[in-house]
Amino acid sequence: NVPEINMAIGVRLDPRYAHYYIVGGLDYFVKDYVVTGYYVHDCFHDIDHYSEDTPVFNRFRLKFAPSDFHYSTRLKTPKRFLWSIDLGYYPHVDYSGWDINSGADYQYDAILELMLNVFRNNDFGVDAKPSFTISKGDSTYYHRHLLRFMGYYKKASRRIGLGFDYNLYNTDPIKDPDKLWLLYIYLEF
Repeated sequence: NVPEINMAIGVRLDPRYAHYYIVGGLDYFVKDYVVTGYYVHDCFHDIDHYSEDTPVFNRFRLKFAPSDFHYSTRLKTPKRFLWSIDLGYYPHVDYSGWDINSGADYQYDAILELMLNVFRNNDFGVDAKPSFTISKGDSTYYHRHLLRFMGYYKKASRRIGLGFDYNLYNTDPIKDPDKLWLLYIYLEF
């Protein structure tokens, strides 16, 4: 008798431990550039499990980039290299005795995002998108530097794709831990 070796690998997508976010804003095109002002609300929820210390993040952001970086023009541009700079502000305001940024000590952050088109034809493409974030906390600075690859299928100005991120360096105690791979599916319209 020869023993059998059985292996199983699984991934469970559990919405109880998800990171949810809502984003809304306005784009303003100025010659060859786009300026975007937007608001982001995101939080980590343990659904069906009451938790006093669920981190909540509310921030206002201002993005500056070449107009070809905007999602509506990105799929049509012949440029292979693009960039954007985001500046964010996390207001700490009491609302009915509750800080709107509870659980997080962030004050400001800056993000440099680069995009290199690795491959693209009429329907498919692959982008490499390194991202470098520095956040100012109450007493220290946090770093979150990602290497991101996104493969996609496009139709008009819409994309569906598969992406993965690798945390090159991450000292943020709340968001994605250091050296973590993240695989995801995305839809852009």
